[in-house]
Amino acid sequence: STQSTGTELLTRAAYKAITTADLILADNLVPQMILDVIPPNIPLIMRGPTKEGQSNFNQTGLDSLREGKYVVRLKAGDPFIFGRGAEEVLFYRKYGFEAQIIPGVSSSYCAPQAVGIPVTHRGIADQILITTGHGSDGSIPDIPPFCDHRTTVFLMGVSRLPVIVTGMK
Repeated sequence: STQSTGTELLTRAAYKAITTADLILADNLVPQMILDVIPPNIPLIMRGPTKEGQSNFNQTGLDSLREGKYVVRLKAGDPFIFGRGAEEVLFYRKYGFEAQIIPGVSSSYCAPQAVGIPVTHRGIADQILITTGHGSDGSIPDIPPFCDHRTTVFLMGVSRLPVIVTGMK
């Protein structure tokens, strides 16, 4: 097997959306190598993970949609797994706009595979549990107990690794 990173893991649909948009709204967590795919004539607006930033971002997207523009919301990670993807879809739906969701390659199984770790393996791990290392308010979430036949994947858990390891004992 070979390791792929960055733009090689973009789906064709994501690449097409990024290169044909009228406006791209991107999180500041989107890797530079992905941002480099955006043609220079397409406006790019970046934001950090603040509530005020989210509100302004949503409004900018809404204003552009009302002008008839093709707006791409470019997110890093798994926006429908511990992200704001669903909240954003509901925001735009409230104003009569239906989002086209372009699924990506999930880090929950892609990251382990990239370093040769299968998330399931016959006779060893017949389950996978995807959980978070951060609660919505920055708190530490409930840590699931260790299970010897399950792979537990923690997203956004690096800074909480000691707490997670202790909690799984």
